[in-house]
Amino acid sequence: MNNFENKLPDDVCEDYFEKMFGTIFNQSSLINILFPAGFHQSEAYKNFIERTKEGNGNETEMQFLAGFFGDSLWEIFSNNHSVVNQEGVEFDIGSWRGSGGFIADFINKKLDKSYFDYMDFYMGHFYDEKEAKDGYQFIFSKLKEFNFDWHYEYPAIGIVNFSQDEKDNPDAYNPSESVEKEITAQQFLNKIENMNHEMKKKIIDAPTPIIIIAYATVFGKYPDGWID
Repeated sequence: MNNFENKLPDDVCEDYFEKMFGTIFNQSSLINILFPAGFHQSEAYKNFIERTKEGNGNETEMQFLAGFFGDSLWEIFSNNHSVVNQEGVEFDIGSWRGSGGFIADFINKKLDKSYFDYMDFYMGHFYDEKEAKDGYQFIFSKLKEFNFDWHYEYPAIGIVNFSQDEKDNPDAYNPSESVEKEITAQQFLNKIENMNHEMKKKIIDAPTPIIIIAYATVFGKYPDGWID
């Protein structure tokens, strides 16, 4: 949604985050939410130990758990997907970078220490997403409790044209060159469209993503935007 009037104000989003997630930032709660079958037996924990050996030895288990939950928040509230209320008003916490900063600020406040910045959540789960289902389900259950829904968006490559329209400068405008550029640009756009189509097809043909399964477990249906 691009209409800024159809989005919840920042302070309302912050208030809802506090209501939904404000009480869970202690180690026992995060373990119960994210790894109910056992944190220290999980592959995520093994990967965490390996990464600390490789150079980030100061990261604590609490930081890892908070970061893992933050990645799950980013995957649902960002990554081109939409959280909306019953009137269709979007729960918008910013762009990919902005939403990463929003989540980092929220978690830092809960931990009373500046552990994270936007880069920690900028792309969500690089690791361990196969074990993120329980965290996703918890987040979706909170959305359902507060009468929000979630709309899925397939990943797609987008482009932005920063070039100046030559027609705005008649002295520099050459019709034949302009037509050639338009044809080349359209060919490029067609290539991008084909790439997006292939990405979507691969996702549809692959096993259902964990985040979709988690949504269906909570809401009893697939999200808008997902084609089963």
